[in-house]
Amino acid sequence: MGINYNYYRVFYYVAKYKSFTKAARVLQGNQSNISRYMTSLEEQMGCKLLNRSNHGITLTPQGKILYSHMNVIHQHVQAAESELVHADKETSQSSVVIGLSEMTLHGFLVDIISKYREMYPDVKIRLVNETYVKALEDLKDGLIDISLVTTRLDRNFGKDFVTTPFRRFRSTAFCGPKFRDICIDMHTLREVSNLPLIGLSDGTLSYEFYSDIFAEYGLEYNLDTVTQTDGQTIPLIKGNMGIGFLPETITRFYDFSDFSKIEITDPMPDRYIVAIESANKVKAPLVEALKNLLLVNMTP
Repeated sequence: MGINYNYYRVFYYVAKYKSFTKAARVLQGNQSNISRYMTSLEEQMGCKLLNRSNHGITLTPQGKILYSHMNVIHQHVQAAESELVHADKETSQSSVVIGLSEMTLHGFLVDIISKYREMYPDVKIRLVNETYVKALEDLKDGLIDISLVTTRLDRNFGKDFVTTPFRRFRSTAFCGPKFRDICIDMHTLREVSNLPLIGLSDGTLSYEFYSDIFAEYGLEYNLDTVTQTDGQTIPLIKGNMGIGFLPETITRFYDFSDFSKIEITDPMPDRYIVAIESANKVKAPLVEALKNLLLVNMTP
């Protein structure tokens, strides 16, 4: 038929995620262009592939047939990329340095880093736990290849950096047994602000995030206990030192049987797992492979 192969590639991601928006994010493209490509593909193939509605996208019988073939092709392409990387002696002996916090690792990335290790067993992986300010410096100096942070989607890190969002999530206020009784009823952020708070120090994205939220409600984010790393926050909450905000997914990796959630009635904005890279550095294949793995395994 002479159809542009890129149309098939776009169709694969649209069919995989059942969404033009998610496909556009994965492909780092424009949503209107994605929709236009799919219309052109359907016209050239002479059949309808997608059912579009306010509830999302579903595949027609013809679309399911095409997706089944494109899925096989995609797997072959991934296998070929993996073989080429391992066939390159220089690449197989190289390393990738990832900046990320303990909470980001434990809450979201343990399984993905494990998959990355399986794909590239000869590549040395180095994880660096540092604040985003230090991460930006290290990205500029070439000391780390990529930094994975949790922040608001609209956070701008400046023209020297490019960002890629991967997953949206929400944080929850947790407390230990001493404060369990106050968790029975839902609370406003003002009520929570009167409790002893535990959190990361000023100069971190976490402190910036909660300071902004509290300020939106006319409150000050005053910490009673300041921690330097995410890993210090959890045992302090369990030890009844106060209230702390943590990603809900963190409960997969820690014993939270002694913890209680505090339901906050005031709406709080979502946070995102975001990759930060230097805008002036040539894209490294190993870093792009990690980003692709994140895109495939994390729902935006």
